[in-house]
Amino acid sequence: MQYTRLIGPKGQLVLPQEFRLRYGLRPGSRAVVKERDEGLIIVSEHEAVHEAKRLVEELCSLVPKNKRVSKIDFEALWEEKYAERARHAGLL
Repeated sequence: MQYTRLIGPKGQLVLPQEFRLRYGLRPGSRAVVKERDEGLIIVSEHEAVHEAKRLVEELCSLVPKNKRVSKIDFEALWEEKYAERARHAGLL
């Protein structure tokens, strides 16, 4: 589904009622705007927090359970996971 909306003089964007209802966005709700290669993504704050938790869990799952670590190199773990997904998708 696609809608065209005007940006107000203060940079405000009114989301269609259908989307507000579907995603539980009410007056005063917080939303997160993310910049991606394909454009802007708007998600509810609840979804952004849920996504962050999933990311942390995924990163932590890369550390062997029998290996105690005092400092995790999240960047290296993320790059490894990204490369694994790229290989699986046939991009590498």
